[in-house]
Amino acid sequence: MNKHTLVSVASRSLYLLLVAGMVIGLAGCDRLEAGIEPTPTAIAVVESDPVATPVELESTPVEPTPTSGGESSVPQTPVAPEPVEGWTGEIIGNAPQAQFDDFFVREGENEHYGIDSIDDSVSAQLTQARDSGRTVRVWGQLVRDVPDVNGVQIEVTRLEVQETKATPSEDGDPVEGWTGTIIKLEPGNQFGRTFQREDGEQFDIGGVDEIVTQGISQAAETGATVKLWGQVYYGVPADKARHIEVTRLEIQDGSTPEQGQAVEGWVGKIVKLEPGNQFGRYFERQDGERFDIGSESDAVMDLLGQAQESGAQIRVWGQVYYGVPADQARHIEVSRVKLLDDSTPSDDGEAVEGWKGTITKLEPGNQFGRYFQREDGQRYDISGTNDAVNARIDEAQRTGATLQVWGRVFYGVPADKARHIEAERVEIVSGPATESRNLSPLAQPSASSELPADEGGNYAAPMSIDGQVATAWVESADGSGQGEWLMLTFPTPVTVSKLGIDVGYDRTSATFAANNRVKKATAIFSNGKQIPLEFADARGVQVREIEPVETTYVQIVINEVYPGSAYDDTCLAEVQVWGTAR
Repeated sequence: MNKHTLVSVASRSLYLLLVAGMVIGLAGCDRLEAGIEPTPTAIAVVESDPVATPVELESTPVEPTPTSGGESSVPQTPVAPEPVEGWTGEIIGNAPQAQFDDFFVREGENEHYGIDSIDDSVSAQLTQARDSGRTVRVWGQLVRDVPDVNGVQIEVTRLEVQETKATPSEDGDPVEGWTGTIIKLEPGNQFGRTFQREDGEQFDIGGVDEIVTQGISQAAETGATVKLWGQVYYGVPADKARHIEVTRLEIQDGSTPEQGQAVEGWVGKIVKLEPGNQFGRYFERQDGERFDIGSESDAVMDLLGQAQESGAQIRVWGQVYYGVPADQARHIEVSRVKLLDDSTPSDDGEAVEGWKGTITKLEPGNQFGRYFQREDGQRYDISGTNDAVNARIDEAQRTGATLQVWGRVFYGVPADKARHIEAERVEIVSGPATESRNLSPLAQPSASSELPADEGGNYAAPMSIDGQVATAWVESADGSGQGEWLMLTFPTPVTVSKLGIDVGYDRTSATFAANNRVKKATAIFSNGKQIPLEFADARGVQVREIEPVETTYVQIVINEVYPGSAYDDTCLAEVQVWGTAR
């Protein structure tokens, strides 16, 4: 802190004029270094005679005496002040005989900066922090070519004194599902962004890998609420001297955990990932699909650990969330788990005597394939005891016809709703369904191109009919995707009356905006008919009524897109084909 008056931006011009006028009498004065007391210079004082006639003196230019550094002692025109945004460091007191009484040492640098403030309260904080050993953060502006330490001075407008300089433990403290928002700091701030917890506490934040870091950036741009897991370290060079190293992040918007999908007795095993993988382990379902897995219950976590060590088959209940930073971008939050060693169903099951209902095909990737929905709404996994029975079930599934079933039902088994019908006999008791229904699960999807799978998930054609807006088909051609297509092919002719399309990658609002969305497309049918389609730049499935057309396939060709803010890939989250089958 300069013992003399702070050189403000407004006063520096006057200061330069005064110095220029005094340079004749002060020629030879060297620029002073911090901590060195100047040698007194005798200055003759001449009293003026009030009646004397002024004498005009011819001004003789005086060459400035160079300093040891070879610089002129005449101040140069000052450069524009530079912003100081939350710099971290210490305030050190200078030697008692020094010209300048303290200076700022920035963390990670050997540079010393003069420091002062025109605000009395901030000046008091500077004095209190001097030689205290505490880390401080300062805001203001850096001014160069001024009489202060090393010719520079930080004019402080705000100062924060950190509570401690203690070295954090190597492990830090656990962060378990903290909820808050990511705040993007002002340009120039060395920490970039801050996590503000629900209670208002703020923390510097960073991700352990690219996926998590991407999620943090996305949340900072959108202002979405997030949940965090990881470790927090205190007394470190960070915003508020505390930093969260994030291992897992969930963005609470279009795919919030509260809106996850039910997991009802899925069967599989726990597989440990290779050392160093951030997700630790995953659940491998019977069909080979993988999911990150965890629980807020210690008892459940213990059982998952036992299953991992023993390799036992388990059944899990809870919620599955898609499009989150997790193994395969999907995570199961488990509420209940059961080891299957003691859950074998009875050998005989219970009789099924002419139950009436319909067959519904599940989305691609579902391990159970289809289910029987009884007239009262109850659902059961179903399969036939022979090829003829399975053929009848297939027919009812395709046409939507009502059927009657005889056989046996088994409970507590790896099946949809944990109950399975072994059908010994099936009779179709109605014609094809006359009401329009979504026929997409019956189709075989294909595409002109597909973006390869990565840590974020799978982008193949089946993702467009999996019932999940958090997944998408993504084309991979050069350019913006014009001319690329997605095709749904049906095993028998269908009559299509409307199309429903989610035109982008609808995982979150930020993901939707970052990628191209379909603006205009053409629907092409097997009879040669073509129908132009136009869509709003909006999330969610947009339904378009069309004149009924009989076809064996529906091809969606991309004609024009809304450009993405970050990527030039065009995506379709969901394609629904509504109509009837025969």
